[in-house]
Amino acid sequence: MHSTRHPHFRLAASLGASAILLAGCAAQTSQPVDPPDNTPATAVAEYCRDLSDGAVLQASRDAASGTDEEILNDAIELCANEPDLAWTDALVQAASQPEPALSSLKQVFPISDDQGYTFDLAVDFRLLDVTADPSTEPPGVTAAKRTMGMSMSITNTTPQRDITFKEVNGIISPLDLPTFLFSAVYNEDSLVCAAIQSWDGSCKWVMGYGRMESGQTVSAGATYPLKVWGGTPNGGEISTLLRGIPEASWAEMSESLSHPDGYRITYSAGDGSRFDSVCASEKMLPVLVSTATCEAP
Repeated sequence: MHSTRHPHFRLAASLGASAILLAGCAAQTSQPVDPPDNTPATAVAEYCRDLSDGAVLQASRDAASGTDEEILNDAIELCANEPDLAWTDALVQAASQPEPALSSLKQVFPISDDQGYTFDLAVDFRLLDVTADPSTEPPGVTAAKRTMGMSMSITNTTPQRDITFKEVNGIISPLDLPTFLFSAVYNEDSLVCAAIQSWDGSCKWVMGYGRMESGQTVSAGATYPLKVWGGTPNGGEISTLLRGIPEASWAEMSESLSHPDGYRITYSAGDGSRFDSVCASEKMLPVLVSTATCEAP
């Protein structure tokens, strides 16, 4: 199969959804071809009919990569809504299959504070790749960088009451804003902990964080999507790296990094004392959620 990146075209809103950009290819045979350059419903319908053929769909997937693959998935999902096409369950399922992950966590965590306010913290995290980056390290040493996908949101479950999150006084914005940090956690006997400092029988690599960008009040029953970034809140690109790893042990280290023993979510804000700390060593950064072992104080 060839791997040419195909030009995008816009699906008309006549397909029953908002117009989206598409990239991909379809044909009467199993070889992918360029999609139509125009947007008439007849051209789009023909594209969807071609794409509903299993061999054409697979050929189109083989030819797509990167952003094109994401857009192709959107195209398949939108075409799958066409009532006159013989889409099989397998094809529809293929449209929603995410990129394979080394490790992932998708869960909703119910949280409560010392006053009885409650909210759900929804996290969808996927660790997609871990690679070496020696550019910032001296000879013989490398840093690890990761490719990830993450979303976080808060849903206020407190009946008939707004819930607020307090910023930190005396700190330059945006570091003062309430922030939820998401870390991969590795047990003390892992190779990772041989390279970075351990605490409470484990060590961690901050993957990223979600921050309340436009206010700290969430109405009862409302959901607030956090703005997500990679790395630590006060760092630049360098904050996404795990540094100081011996190059000689990279092969074994990368395998260990790719499969964390658990994950931890911590809360950094001006009202952190409202939540109980799980680990005595983290009283300044109370642990809200832990899927890794942590000794209670």
